[in-house]
Amino acid sequence: MNKDNKNQPVLFFTDKISATKYDVYLTGEIEAAEDYIPLFDILRNAGSEDVIRIFINSPGGNFWTAMQFIAAINKSNAHIEGHIEGECHSAASMIFLSCNSFNVPEFATMLCHFYTSGYRGKGHEISQWVDHQQPHYKNIINDIYKYFLNEDELKRMAAGTDFWLTGDEIVVRLDNKIKCEEKEIKAAEKKTKKKKK
Repeated sequence: MNKDNKNQPVLFFTDKISATKYDVYLTGEIEAAEDYIPLFDILRNAGSEDVIRIFINSPGGNFWTAMQFIAAINKSNAHIEGHIEGECHSAASMIFLSCNSFNVPEFATMLCHFYTSGYRGKGHEISQWVDHQQPHYKNIINDIYKYFLNEDELKRMAAGTDFWLTGDEIVVRLDNKIKCEEKEIKAAEKKTKKKKK
């Protein structure tokens, strides 16, 4: 090091990063997907420095609207926080569990159950519809509730058992879900490193 430059002041360089925080309130019954297009647009176009907080107090509702919520959350570059502010049932629980981080008050409640639906048509059409829907819904449910419910509970839910959870029970299950997902990520990273070698 040049002694003449010993007292030279340190130079600092800064980059200004612009971030936006969005607060979204998912309250009441989840209706048709077209009612939530502005929110889907925010989720899909938010930046990596943005934070979107979804405050949930909902009995659930339209399954396919929940699926579009989840698709938008999964494709979002933003950090998505799920906050329960009362009930988080059915389709609402699926949206909540797809968030990146969670906030659960003591008084929160959650209902997890298999799908509820209806279909009208001729006998063979109804039979074909059920044959198609049953395995399809099972795959979706198993993916969303993975590690939050154990394998036995997932089977029981598919057979018709409803799971009612308190705030404390939700927190315990979320801790398990997060730990299991972290293990899964580490295992996948190890496999990738071995392949590169």
